[in-house]
Amino acid sequence: MPFLAPFLISALVGGFATSIIQGLIKLAISVGVGFLVYQGLDTLMASIMVHVVTNFDNTPIAGVLGLLKVDKCLNVLASAVTVKYTLRATVNGLKKLEIK
Repeated sequence: MPFLAPFLISALVGGFATSIIQGLIKLAISVGVGFLVYQGLDTLMASIMVHVVTNFDNTPIAGVLGLLKVDKCLNVLASAVTVKYTLRATVNGLKKLEIK
């Protein structure tokens, strides 16, 4: 029996090391994909918000829209969409990334 102990220990350590390395690789991929999605959506939402705000200035009811805080509402919605898709990309990693 004592001659099996080194083989058993090496098998356990090798198995744990392999699973830890695979987990770290999946974590790195998920974080990387999430970061890329966040950067892309942040740029997209910023350009959309600039376009929307410049068009608000040209409307005759710009004062009413300002009092209703429509620009703040749109900013919160854009942030929520960005966070939703960033989290979806981070959780899924490269498995299944689609926008519905």
